[in-house]
Amino acid sequence: MLKNSTDKQKNVTIADVAAYVGVSKTTISRYLNKNFEFMSQETQEKIDEAIKVLKYRPNRIAQTLKAKNSNIIGVTIADIGNPFSSLLIKGINDVCRANNYQLLVTNADNLAERERENIESLLDSQVDGLLVNTTGNNYKYLQEFKDSDNFKPIVLLDRFINPLIYDSVTMNNAEVTRNILDELLKNDYDHYVYFSEDINGISSRIERKKAMEEFLSRNANTSGETNIIKKNDINDIKEIIENILNKNKDKNICFFANNDEILKVLIECLYDLNIRIGADIGIFGFAEEKWARLIGPGITSIDENPYEMGERAAKLLFERIDGSRKDDFILEEIPVKIHLNYSTRNIKK
Repeated sequence: MLKNSTDKQKNVTIADVAAYVGVSKTTISRYLNKNFEFMSQETQEKIDEAIKVLKYRPNRIAQTLKAKNSNIIGVTIADIGNPFSSLLIKGINDVCRANNYQLLVTNADNLAERERENIESLLDSQVDGLLVNTTGNNYKYLQEFKDSDNFKPIVLLDRFINPLIYDSVTMNNAEVTRNILDELLKNDYDHYVYFSEDINGISSRIERKKAMEEFLSRNANTSGETNIIKKNDINDIKEIIENILNKNKDKNICFFANNDEILKVLIECLYDLNIRIGADIGIFGFAEEKWARLIGPGITSIDENPYEMGERAAKLLFERIDGSRKDDFILEEIPVKIHLNYSTRNIKK
């Protein structure tokens, strides 16, 4: 029976654990690599107890050098400061923990060059696979990477390349945009303004813009426009808003924000300009419903469910890593919910 140890131990090694249990170092190594074949349940329990008592922490670098797999997943995020990204990473991390994998997360700051640097750095860390929330300007690089000697399985997050060259997980952008615009048409909005940062070939932004344009073409009594803005240029955005209102005084206007951050900036500008949300103007956007319904009068939102997106992408990646799925690449669309609130009520009608 194992004895409890109260002694402080430093740099505990596999040899220490093996001596404590009374087995070979090879047995401990097999246990750490989850190779339980020909190992009794009793031995597994003794090793598990010894690791806890001795407070042994495996040397991941040494394990990586010896093992076929590193048990590390690499992630590069276009903009880690976006609230969407934190929930995306949480979904990924929960799946990785369940599979005994470590997660290395990098931030591209919306820079294509930094995204490439991130991928190379993650490959240097011997990751078993990559999850890429691309900046949108690296499609050629990602295509070439697929045929390179350094190739590792990749799943694209939120944004995809068409035609597919990797498994990709996104949301039903086009469908949900059509659905909410059809719903808002009932409230007599007849001028729609899509606000986004640079589209830069980013599939989600392209699909949302295209869906709005198709909606406008189907409804002859509506008009619309797209404004590319920088979320930090508050004064410029205020000027854009004032120009829109001046040019469309006879219209019932509804703003459409591409994401959480753009939506928050637009709301800030509207308040500063003393424009009443839900009365003078309508506004909605892709945003987390939990905060959107608590802002001002309550903001109509499309909750993107980034947690489920991250979770599903990680599962697809593990299927590629373990070889359980070798068929054609898939594009999986996560369905999302529309939450209607006062901000699109349009009490002017």
